[in-house]
Amino acid sequence: MGDTFEKWVKDKGLKIVALPQTKFPKILFVGEGDWSFSFAFVAWRGVAWTGITTSMFASDCYSYSQKIIEIEGRLPKITVQKLLELDVPEGTFRSNVDAEYLKKTAAGSDFTNIWFQCPWSCDTRFLLQRFFKSASEVQKEGDHVYITIATIEKYFNEYDLRNLNEEINYELEGYNTDLVQTMLLGGYRHKAFFSGKDIHDKIAPSLVTLIWKRNNYTFTPESF
Repeated sequence: MGDTFEKWVKDKGLKIVALPQTKFPKILFVGEGDWSFSFAFVAWRGVAWTGITTSMFASDCYSYSQKIIEIEGRLPKITVQKLLELDVPEGTFRSNVDAEYLKKTAAGSDFTNIWFQCPWSCDTRFLLQRFFKSASEVQKEGDHVYITIATIEKYFNEYDLRNLNEEINYELEGYNTDLVQTMLLGGYRHKAFFSGKDIHDKIAPSLVTLIWKRNNYTFTPESF
């Protein structure tokens, strides 16, 4: 982890938070590049797709089996077989979901918590602001947001997290270092949608997940 991130964690007094394996609340994944994170997540849980909605910003026309074939080289054979045997409820996979407009683009999905995997844009700080505004429109008090970030200085500084927490109606509860690393072992590979560059090997060891809880406060149009 980068020195700036570690200093930020110390200054904020953040603690490591354990995440449940089987009793994970209904969740929506946004920011997927090739579905490999959600596949690794389901394999890790060892249960089913029930309670999981996963999405991509881009369009997707692949079948469930084709999605597995695309990443099966990174998954143990027993995991591939297990995934192929799982029942996949209708609406599990969504395309054209925009993290900045969840109320509109994720309408009809059943979730309480949201996981944003490696957010990035030409203005990442603004993207996060818009995402939290969007999330607050579809979440209730006590629901959680999970955001995986790269802690390398170059990337961490772009999130501008020091100022972010003062502008959103979410409380930062802590961070987790283990789960995303488990997903990496399970076949997850970072796919940069915005830049198109392969930076997986560069950022993978630095990935951590931050956990926020929604407070009882509603954004006004003047908030942004």
